[in-house]
Amino acid sequence: SDVCSSDLIGVAELVDGHRRLERLFEGPILGQDREHPILTGGPFVVVDGDRLRMWYCSGTRWAATQHGPEPIYTVFHAESTDGIEWRKTGGPLLAEAFAGEVITAPWVVRDGGGWLMWYSYRGSETQDAKRYRIGVAASCDGVNWVRRDDEVGFDRSASGWDSEMACYPGFHTHEGRRIMFYCGNHVGRGGIGWAVASDPFAADGEERT
Repeated sequence: SDVCSSDLIGVAELVDGHRRLERLFEGPILGQDREHPILTGGPFVVVDGDRLRMWYCSGTRWAATQHGPEPIYTVFHAESTDGIEWRKTGGPLLAEAFAGEVITAPWVVRDGGGWLMWYSYRGSETQDAKRYRIGVAASCDGVNWVRRDDEVGFDRSASGWDSEMACYPGFHTHEGRRIMFYCGNHVGRGGIGWAVASDPFAADGEERT
């Protein structure tokens, strides 16, 4: 399944001593509207001073392809003071690299005085084009981004469980090392692995299923 296949973004809170999650509302906190006519999903939220910032994906149009209609979506930005009421402030954030490109699953971290965003991107025209790879972009303010996909330092393997697809990166810093966890072929059915970065724009290193 795709991280942006859900139509709406909801919110839940931890209850019973943080033992379970409970939805706050039956409806969404960010959903379809005039700016987001197809879907909203894949939210990534961080605390930035006295505000919350959300990077999320949204579909804005459908493309006709040889295998049927494809939703075209990319990354947007919103802000909130309480995590419930959100003000949309920008998007699409990433320049389209080619016609019919899909960008999803943003993961945003502080980097010095700015921000880094990792994401998954793919084409839509054919089934082969729909095989995700991982990209990265840099920003000074979290809204204006410059893509630096050629500097990500990581790509699909020549063979094996992540040779067709690498996607949905998630990051953790451990003992000064930036570790990326990611999904392999068939959006993770092929396996889940990890890689260690040698510099802020690279995730090259040891991989394991």
